[in-house]
Amino acid sequence: MWYYFLLNMQIDTADTESSCMESYLAYDTLRVDTVDKASDDTDYRQGIEVKGKGSPTTAGYYMYLVPLYADLAIEFTRVWEECMLDDTVLAFGKAVTSFSGGLDFAMTLFWRYFSEEDRVLY
Repeated sequence: MWYYFLLNMQIDTADTESSCMESYLAYDTLRVDTVDKASDDTDYRQGIEVKGKGSPTTAGYYMYLVPLYADLAIEFTRVWEECMLDDTVLAFGKAVTSFSGGLDFAMTLFWRYFSEEDRVLY
């Protein structure tokens, strides 16, 4: 779902190899991997056994999850920067945080939707 959302926000909506899309695909791959590893403690226990030091604990498992989710947050920041989501969120924020911004958004939406001259453009 988010893949097509971000793809259609680009100037060239057919460019699937842009830095935005590459960063999103890297994020999504990492997200799936993180959810898989965090679903149970199998990966953590295997890592402890390979090292051969100590025994797995519940506290150790939760500490193992911290860098996994930190990496996910860092990767999302890369998507935020590469896809320039800051501009989109700021534009949306103006429409929902002030009355004049909301009216401007509503009038622009109304004008674009019902205007005959813009139908040729869009």
